[in-house]
Amino acid sequence: MPHTETLTPHRMSVPENKNLPQTSEPDFRSLFEDAPVGIFHSTLEGRLLRANPAMAAMLGYASAEEMVTAVTDMGAQIYAEPNRRAKIVTTLLACDGLIQEVVLPCDAKTAVSVPST
Repeated sequence: MPHTETLTPHRMSVPENKNLPQTSEPDFRSLFEDAPVGIFHSTLEGRLLRANPAMAAMLGYASAEEMVTAVTDMGAQIYAEPNRRAKIVTTLLACDGLIQEVVLPCDAKTAVSVPST
């Protein structure tokens, strides 16, 4: 049975607290690079700007750099259902927030569908 999901927008509120410790760029870079889950940053049009090593490995690329170079249209090259990317982008733009807990089937570099759970 194919996996279906509901995109639920969530607004995030960040309280202003000047007593919070400052987080440095190296801290964020480390979180991005060392995360055990796939993380990426792309343009609205679908051009991949960066991906972490976990994302690249999940989709069959030798490195994040190889993936960024190879993927020029995420909708066509990564999403098993290309129209899903447009739906996600539309939802994000409409809610001006965050979409959480979305699992999408993707196509790996080898064009093998990655099953969702």
